[in-house]
Parts: sequence; C-alpha cells; structure tokens
Amino acid sequence: MPSHPYPQFFKVVIFILIISGISMITHGEVSGNQVNTVVKTESNQSGTTLSIPSVITAPGVYILTTDYTGIGGSDAITIQSDDVLLLGRDHLLQGNTSGSYQNAGIRISGGGTSHKNITISSVEISGFNSGVLMEDIKDAQIQDCSVHNNRHAGISVTNGTDLNLTSSVISSTHPVAGGTGGNGLIISNSDNITIHSVQVIGTGTGGAGSGIQISHSSGIRINESASVINAGSGISIDGNNSELVISNANISANGENGIAIGAGCSGLEISESRISKNTLTGIEVISGTRGLIYANVIDNNQVGLSLSESEHFQLKKNHLRNNKINLDVTGSSPDQYQHQIDTSNLADNRPIWYLTNSSGVQIGSHENPSCIYAVHCTGLSITDQIVTNNGAGIFLIDTDSATIQRVSSLDNTFGIRIGYGSRNISIINSSTETNLIAGYTVSGSDNITFKSCAAQNNLIGYFLTSTSTVLVESCNAYKQQGLRRRGPSGFLISDCTNVSIINSSARENQFDGIYLKNSPDTRIINSIVSANDIAGVAVLSERFTMVNSTVSSNGVGGILIYGNSSILQGNQIIKNNGRGLLIDSVIASRIWNNIFNNSRNVETSGDNQMTQWNITLQSGTGITNRVWVGGNYWGAPNKSGYSDTCNPDTKGFCNSPYQPESNGTDFYPISRILIVNNSSSMSQTSSHMSNNDLDQNGRVNLQDVIILMNLIGSGNTNISSYDFNHDSRVNLEDVIVFFHQIS
Repeated sequence: MPSHPYPQFFKVVIFILIISGISMITHGEVSGNQVNTVVKTESNQSGTTLSIPSVITAPGVYILTTDYTGIGGSDAITIQSDDVLLLGRDHLLQGNTSGSYQNAGIRISGGGTSHKNITISSVEISGFNSGVLMEDIKDAQIQDCSVHNNRHAGISVTNGTDLNLTSSVISSTHPVAGGTGGNGLIISNSDNITIHSVQVIGTGTGGAGSGIQISHSSGIRINESASVINAGSGISIDGNNSELVISNANISANGENGIAIGAGCSGLEISESRISKNTLTGIEVISGTRGLIYANVIDNNQVGLSLSESEHFQLKKNHLRNNKINLDVTGSSPDQYQHQIDTSNLADNRPIWYLTNSSGVQIGSHENPSCIYAVHCTGLSITDQIVTNNGAGIFLIDTDSATIQRVSSLDNTFGIRIGYGSRNISIINSSTETNLIAGYTVSGSDNITFKSCAAQNNLIGYFLTSTSTVLVESCNAYKQQGLRRRGPSGFLISDCTNVSIINSSARENQFDGIYLKNSPDTRIINSIVSANDIAGVAVLSERFTMVNSTVSSNGVGGILIYGNSSILQGNQIIKNNGRGLLIDSVIASRIWNNIFNNSRNVETSGDNQMTQWNITLQSGTGITNRVWVGGNYWGAPNKSGYSDTCNPDTKGFCNSPYQPESNGTDFYPISRILIVNNSSSMSQTSSHMSNNDLDQNGRVNLQDVIILMNLIGSGNTNISSYDFNHDSRVNLEDVIVFFHQIS
C-alpha cells in the first residue's frame, strides 16, 4: 500500500472529525436499565477501500465500504503505521464466534515502539476475542464505534498514552460457553486517557467481568459515561493508579460493586455521578490516599460508600440513601480515620457527623445525625439519638472521656463501636438491635462501662476484644441470632482483662450466652444465663469466677470450663440439657455452695487436678438457706439425685461424701432434708420454730404436721412459707420434710 506524501493533511482531517457532530450522553436520574442513544459521526472523506483481512503499514485514510462476516482465525484489521484514519461508515466486522482463537477485530501493536496519531471511527465490531486491541500506542482516538459480543474484551489498551475514547458503545462481552469473565474496556499501564460519552453495558458472565477495568495507569478521566448491568463491577481500579477522575457518570445495576478502587490509588476524584442499584458496594475504596468524593447520589446498593484502610479523603455534598449500609469507614490505625467528612453529606436525608480532634462537643436530639464518628476527641457527650443503617451507628476512635446515653442503634454493621485506644467511656441506658455483626463492640481500649444497656437480635450482643477494665452492670443480651458457624452469642469476650458482669442476663441466644477466651479474672455476679442454644457459659480462660448466679435451661450445657483456677460459688445450675457442668483438663477449680439439678450434673474429661467440691465447714448463709456452708446440692429433676435421697445430718448435709463423676469428692453434699435437733444452735431452726407452730400452742409437734397436711389437701394457697424442701412448691413432700424436722 503506497505511503501518503501529506501526513499533516490527515492530522487536520482527524481534528475536524473529532470536533464535528459528536453527541453527548446526557446525565441525570437514569435508572440501571436505561442507556442513552449515541449519535454517530458521518464522513464523506475518500480514501483507500479495505478488504478483510487487511494489514495497514502506511499512513492514510482507510475506508470500509461493506460489512464483513464470518471472519476466520486472523485479525480482521491490523494497523502497523502512524497517521492512520480508519473510517468504518457503520459497517460491521463480524468474527467467527465458534472459534476459540485469540484474534481481534482491530489490532494496533507497535511491538515496543509506539504508533501515533491513529483514529478509528464508526465501526461495528463483534464476535472476536477482543473487539479492539491496542498496544504501544500514542495520540489515538476511538469514536462513534459499537463493540459488542466479543469474548475477552470489547476494547483493550496496554501501554497507551493520550488516548480519547468518545461516543461509543461497548456491550455484551462474554467468554465462550462455560467460561466466566469478559470485560468491556481494559486499560493497563497507560497514561492520559479520556473516556467521554461512552456506554458499557452488560459485559461479563458468571459473576465476573467489569464494565471498565483500569490497572497501573494515571490520568484517566471518565466523564458523561455509563457502565451498567455488568456481571462484575461497573468500574474496577487496582494497582498503583493516580489522578483518576470520574464525573457525571451513571454506574448502576452491576453484579458486584459500582466503583471498586483497589490498593495503591491516589488522587482519586468522583463527582456528580449516580451510583445506584449495584449488588455490593456503590463506591468501595481500599487503601487509597488523597481522594475527593463530591456531590454524588449513591443509592439502593448493599453498601453505599466504603472507605477501608485509606487516608485523607474528603467527602462533600454526597447523598447516600436507601442503602442497607450507607457509610462505612474502617482502618487498622487511627491515621486511617483522618478524613474530612462534613455535615453536608447526608445518609437517608440525615447529616453524617464525622468529628476529628474535637473537644467538649455535645450532640443532642436536635442534631439528628444518621451516624457519629469521633476521631481523637475528648469530653464528648452523645444523648437521645437513634442511629441507623451505617457501618457503625456510633464509632469512637482514640477518644477519651465520652458519655453515650439513651441511644438506640439499629440496622448498622456495628451498633456502638469503641476502639483504637479509646478510654474512660460510659454507655448508659442504650439499646442495640438487628446490627449485622455486634450490638456493642470494644477493642483495644480501657476503662469501659456499660450500665442498663440492652442488645437484641444482633449477631453478637457485646463483643469485647483486647480491652482492660470493663464493667457491665444491669445489662441484658437477648436473642442474638445468625449463622450458627458464626457463633451468635450474648457476650463474646476475647483477650481481655478485668471484666465484670453484674446483675445482668444472657438469654435465648442462638449459640452461647457468654463465651470467654483468654480473658483472665472475668467475674460474673448475680446474673442470669438461660435458654441459650449451646452453652450458658463457655470458659477458655484462667481465674474465672461466677457467684450467686443462675445458669438454667441451656441447650448443650450450663457451664463449660476449659481454664484453670475457676471459682463457682452460690450458683443455681439447673435444668440444663446435656450436663450442668463440664470440666475438661483443668487445674485447681473450686466449686462449692451451688445447686446442681440437671439430668446430668457434672461431666469431666481429660486430666483434671485439684478440683475442690467443698470448703471447710463454716457457718454462713448456704445456698438452700441453711446456716452452714460446705459443699453443693446434687439434685435431679425427678428427685432421685444424691442430695434428694441421702441420709441427713443435723447441719443439713448428707451423712456420706459424694463423688461427682470420678473427679474428686464433695465431703459436705447438701441434703434436701434438715433434721431439727433441739440441742442444736442453728439459728435457722430456731428462727422458724414459731412460724411452724401452726396451732399456736407454743410447741412444734406432730399436730402441726397434721394441720399442714390438711391445709395442702384443702387447696389453701397461702402456705408458700412452708416450702421445706425448697423446690418452689408446697406439697406432701414438704409434709415429709416437716415430719423429719420434728422427729
């Protein structure tokens, strides 16, 4: 093919084509299923007519004058020259879709040397592995083209510089049958690329394949364009990219994320765009730096906007709405929370409060925030709020001396979250419900107090990790639920020290009521742990203490201990399925003055050493209201337990020791029956004598037993004080106990 003597003339022709009659995609409230029409440029330019396949090796104007279909395994058009204008005049290049070869509709490859000043205009390309494949190219244009139904990529650019892609449609990139993936537009290792008025539609398959995929590139500008209904992400960016700008775009209805920004991206700007109805996240940024996200509408995604492991982002005038989670900001250090996010950003039409380095701020009901983040703050007060549908309802990062009071946190990832060195925090009279991971989360912090708080229907009620000095008082964790393998529990406490749970409850959770791991010196006092599906309390920690609490009706077991030096004292461990107490390979447990009343009270496994089942006999208030304290009550639901049937002594203990399983001996098991000895100095017996003198004759004798029996037989309900065997009922068994007392 002859070389042209006037390359400068063709530069002028190219310039005229670029500026003449190219329509723009209008931007507005466009749904994920709507795409605007592209009007293509016409040209009457004459030039060399191409036959197919062709290899262009000289500058010039080249024209398609007819459609070409069924093109075989070779590339349809190969360009190996600078200063080329290819005019398709809307003609079709149709590849043989049944082949599996790696061909291209149009291939531009410099073999390491950049070709320059190339324009491709008004070509329809379909049925190839790549519609347009460009490598080592500079100062190029693709305009008014339709690229559809190719396998690997609609358009692929590698090592390109100064490329303009305008007024084109890329659609339906699908691999061969059974494959996954397929991308609309691929840009890699390129610089200064402008994508204007381009629509990428319906690419990918099998949950993979992005509309636009960018890697290791800089200066990419995407404006007034759309990427919709793709199997993967609308725009996927990863690998050390910089100065990327997306503006006035429609990124909607994609199978994964709308815009996914991977590690190594800096100088990102996303503005005045609609990011809607994507299956996962509208805008996801991972490990990005120095970004601006401005005046976007981000709606109806699973997550609206996520900043993860990123630094120094600025958010202004964004509207996040109807996302399951609107805003989610996470990081591995406080520095990754140093963003500028002002209250012009709205989540479901409520302002986002994002405080940094603030002191003495008070947030009351009149502010009505959607969520509150506080980074490096002091003296913060948050009262009377309902916070919903964000990564955290309230998140304190490296914050000192804060009070959260009368807050309800619903439908967030974390209800109330405290971390990264926060300290001296009080949460009072607050509730968390239906949060995705946890109602309350505390990590890496110190001196945290919960008072009169509730957690319901979260995955975890109270999630405490790597924290010291935590007080939970008068709180409850009720019906946490989720996938069983994720362990939905009332309290999950891991790697903490000095945790106290007092006057609280953990009930009807789908896994454990309280789960402790590597958290020595945890105390549970005066609390109720009941009706949890697995364990009431699971202990994988040293020096656990549980006092004066009730552990009942749990599915697999009441208390499971896998840690040394535990103390159980004054508890009712009753009606649990499986076993009341499981001890596995532990040393130096001390267990006394408890009521065991389960089908199987104790199960031991492994090598348990130095377990003590009683203390030295001493006066005091026993678990069954006796005036002596020694061992435990060993009952059974059918009243056949050792304590139910043993022969009593005068102090209310069984005459013989008891061995729970094969693990040690309880030398003072408590008897159900107390024998009254007139010479005994037991204060309980003397204090009850006058109450038991039913006929008021100054003596307690057989006549009083007969009166009690008659009262029971008559159905008298005002006799609850005569529950001598302490089973919460008054019946003939109490008559028998009463008889033994006076015999």
